[in-house]
Amino acid sequence: MADDVTRNEVEWAPHQDAKIWFWDKSTFADVRIIDELQMVQLLDMYKAEMHCIFDNEEEYVGVNDEYIYIPIPTTNPPATPHAPDFDDNDEHVAAEGGITFEAEIELGAKFPDIISFKKAIRHFAVQNGFEFADLKTDKTRFIAKCVANGCPWRIHASRLFDNRTIEIKRLPTGHNCATTKLKEGKMASQGWCADRLLDWGASEAKDKLEGDYGIKLKYSKAWSDLKQAVEQVHGKYDETFQLLFNWKAQIDISCPGSVVQIDVTKKTKRFRRIFVALKPCIDGFLAGCRPYLGVDATNLHGQYTGRLVAATGVDGHNWLFNVAFAMFDSETEDNWKWFMGQLRMAIGAPTGLVICTDACKGLETAVGAVFPEAEYRECMRHLYGNFMKYYTGGVFTEHLYPAARSYTEGLFNWHMKKIYECFDYLDTSHNRIWYRCAFSEESKCDYLTNNVSESFNSQIKKLKGLLLHELVDGIREMIMEKRYLRKKIGRLMHDGILPNVIKELNTISKNLRVVKVSRSDDDIAEVTLIDQWNNTRRHSVDLQNRKCSCREWQLTGKPCKHALA
Repeated sequence: MADDVTRNEVEWAPHQDAKIWFWDKSTFADVRIIDELQMVQLLDMYKAEMHCIFDNEEEYVGVNDEYIYIPIPTTNPPATPHAPDFDDNDEHVAAEGGITFEAEIELGAKFPDIISFKKAIRHFAVQNGFEFADLKTDKTRFIAKCVANGCPWRIHASRLFDNRTIEIKRLPTGHNCATTKLKEGKMASQGWCADRLLDWGASEAKDKLEGDYGIKLKYSKAWSDLKQAVEQVHGKYDETFQLLFNWKAQIDISCPGSVVQIDVTKKTKRFRRIFVALKPCIDGFLAGCRPYLGVDATNLHGQYTGRLVAATGVDGHNWLFNVAFAMFDSETEDNWKWFMGQLRMAIGAPTGLVICTDACKGLETAVGAVFPEAEYRECMRHLYGNFMKYYTGGVFTEHLYPAARSYTEGLFNWHMKKIYECFDYLDTSHNRIWYRCAFSEESKCDYLTNNVSESFNSQIKKLKGLLLHELVDGIREMIMEKRYLRKKIGRLMHDGILPNVIKELNTISKNLRVVKVSRSDDDIAEVTLIDQWNNTRRHSVDLQNRKCSCREWQLTGKPCKHALA
């Protein structure tokens, strides 16, 4: 019903009294809808949250939300000085040094040089859906006409006395001839496409150009044009591998202690793979992050059609923390073992290390071989995708997912007994750790999903089409800027507890439904609360040792609601 609501009001039928209750996550309580405004707000909330069954607030990973902690400047920045305006005859000359193909094509329009003019007239032809043929063109003049039979359109532009500026001297006022619509666009040259493809992949570029300009392009043309666009800005593909070694040498000088390994083939000395773990990332992970790593791979969009893999953690604020990344041609057991071996060389084997992954081919064997002491978790999103291929209905949402979220073995077993028919499948196909009651208490991270890796993949989306040396340096620059921003935020903080943790604990404390607190010592008590299903639950709390029988405190490192009570 909520998904179909598109209006801003709710109408009740005559003499009808609707009673609606829902669980409000912000107040941790059951709330009854008492008026139309509340109903509208509930429906808006439902539609905003319905995209995923998983609790994203619970496993939130911050990527670009640091701005909320940066003070707003109290004074406006100084205005950029502008050159004085001059009333002369150059108002139609396109800005020199900029992209000029968007300039107006009109009688008397001027362009800084013949190249700028040719770009502009080609763009004009693509936009207006016609094709022209050059009659005479050189460094001093350009004469062309429409290729359609009987069309009188003709353009003539020539150089002025400064021997550089090009001015349109002849141009008919109207031109309604369409010669290229719904056909492969011949006027959309490689250079024209390249100017517009720098931030896109080939498929996205093809669709975008066809949609914006009403032309038809072959995929191969879009790909070659995209390659040219990248080369215009970042250099040629063949040069990128040598530039990787130059980049490594510079990192060794400017950031000593970093682990940068470039692997080449033995005979031909051709590039195979690269691993990068910057010294600040290594030190920050070991000194200030929980021992939790999400590992995943994503496709690269450039001419090097390999895989970018990353090991990513979370800091105390649940913000994304980049630890290491690598690139290789494909997901094989050998490549994954090499990556894991380099990762171990960089960070060692921290106590309580947790590694969470999706179903990456060869990765399970590599983790077991290189990090046998690590707790190996499976992403619940991946399990969900496979599980629903074999079991439908409410099996997952009513029992398997609640079982995974259960902190205690008793509650886990209660849910699992309801779906005993799934035991064999889970033991065979998903035999890694995916449920909280089996999590160790050392990592203080109760994530069921590999959100950290997905967040990293989203963060570098615009970099994945670059040449390899530009890609690794782009990630390095992103990490550097992110660390500086968080350093600024850290300097503003004086309390021992981070703001997001304080906010979360305050919210829970204000909405506790406490029935009884029975003390046996100053720091030990039995706490009885009413849960979201209006059932009373009793747990024992030890404040001195930071423990609760619900196990949430031990697994997350944050006081649970029983401890707060």
